[in-house]
Amino acid sequence: MTPPIRVGCYSAFWGDSALAAGQLISMVILSRDENPPDYIVADYLAEVTMGILARQSKGSKGGFVSEFVDQVYVKNATTIAKRGIKIITNAGGLDPLSCKAAIESAAAKIFAKDPSQIPIVAAVFGDDVWVDKPRRELLQKAVASGEALPFGHLGSTDASREEWPKGKEKSILSVNVYMGVAGILQALKSNATIIVTGRVVDSALVLAPLMHEFNWSPNSYDLLAAGSLAGHIIECGCHATVETSQTGV
Repeated sequence: MTPPIRVGCYSAFWGDSALAAGQLISMVILSRDENPPDYIVADYLAEVTMGILARQSKGSKGGFVSEFVDQVYVKNATTIAKRGIKIITNAGGLDPLSCKAAIESAAAKIFAKDPSQIPIVAAVFGDDVWVDKPRRELLQKAVASGEALPFGHLGSTDASREEWPKGKEKSILSVNVYMGVAGILQALKSNATIIVTGRVVDSALVLAPLMHEFNWSPNSYDLLAAGSLAGHIIECGCHATVETSQTGV
């Protein structure tokens, strides 16, 4: 029988506590045996998050979630390497390649005396439609004519409808399509130990390692459905317990 794998999640959204990452990475089960999670995943992205990252990318911070690099990877790099934990996250945001480069730069400094511990980092991208000029121009025309409406927050006065930006604010910050598991699977097959993606289906962060470890076929729909269900729950992190902090896990 194929042994089970353990998948943990520390972030359900950008702003979730990074403390949970260290707790999962360092956890020892009740029997006190060394049995860390095989994979740790983290979900940072939402519609409004993509807009924030688009604005952020025009400054010095770049279009990825830098907190993943600074508060999660750097603080836990030695334990991650020691325990052989693989990390899969969509912290790449609008710029997975720069996120990958930031992790590699940090790892080179941390493991300067033992380069063998430097992780193989993979970036999964291709979701950003806005970088394609012909598509971008079509979308801009559609917005200008009113055929397409940018995403907006729910109005405080009428929660039954969306408020669409008007005037100068009637513009598109980012346009992304959901990617599936294919890119993550390819990264796992290439022996990547840290995988950063752009906009992927939330459940793909969990479904991909399940497909990889258990060798599930893309046509095994019952298994994929079960894995997707597990993924949708796990990627909610501690919020799957109806709590609002890691204390609920």
